[in-house]
Amino acid sequence: MEVHHHPQLPNGQRKRVKEYFLEFLMIFLAVTMGFLAESLREHLNDNSKEKQYIQSFLADLQLDTTNFRNVSTQLFRNLNGQDSLIGLLQKKNFTDSMIKKCYYYFMTSSVSIPLVTFSERTMGQLINSGNMRLIRKKV
Repeated sequence: MEVHHHPQLPNGQRKRVKEYFLEFLMIFLAVTMGFLAESLREHLNDNSKEKQYIQSFLADLQLDTTNFRNVSTQLFRNLNGQDSLIGLLQKKNFTDSMIKKCYYYFMTSSVSIPLVTFSERTMGQLINSGNMRLIRKKV
């Protein structure tokens, strides 16, 4: 292991206060610049994560919108089928074809009730990871 000795000034002179101040200033500037560089890197990284979360959240919203449209379309079909079923049941004379239509409307519109399922993938990630702080613009 090498030992580094302080450099000796010629003729046994001592360092002046100005030289100590310059060394202090150099060390201070080096530490400060390192801190600023790290802060800038972290800020850029947080901005990148924020953009990724926003894109993922928009993809979730698009998927939710598609699911909601599909379910609402199915619910309107069910509602029309139930209206037809009620109209048939209000008639007094039933024929075999009317009974078959009643069974058909009942089976197609009353048995299956679609449910909307919303995607919570991105929100779950934001909340569980503590990265909700990255989303700066609250609308």
